Amino acid sequence: MLDVEELLELEDNIRKELDDHLPAALSMLNRTGELEAFLKMLGMEDLLQSKPLYQVHGDVFAYEADGKTCYLHRPSRTTIAAASVVGKEDPFKFAEIVLANCWLGGDEELRTEDRYFMGLSQKISEIIEIKVGEIKKL
Repeated sequence: MLDVEELLELEDNIRKELDDHLPAALSMLNRTGELEAFLKMLGMEDLLQSKPLYQVHGDVFAYEADGKTCYLHRPSRTTIAAASVVGKEDPFKFAEIVLANCWLGGDEELRTEDRYFMGLSQKISEIIEIKVGEIKKL
């Protein structure tokens, strides 16, 4: 068991690291079924009563790289149209616009550091849903 001084130091260290690790930790707690118990321990169980992201934004996607995670929703037609206009000249601008409009949260490095941004931008097409039907001559 830690003494008071050690506990305070641990708390400071956790607070410094929390933003970088929280999305991955919440994802793990959710997958293992321990999220509700974790939130109850923090006195935040009422957060589970709010609408889930998928009910607000439709489909929600998680992207992970090197232990970093971000959450995106499917882009709207308006977002795709705006990104397509700019994307003709600069393909990375297409990804920037889509990410800016679909970003729900997560590790900011995934969209600010070039090495992560380039990897994420290659996956943008996976969140764009296109349904093609058939045309029949009548």
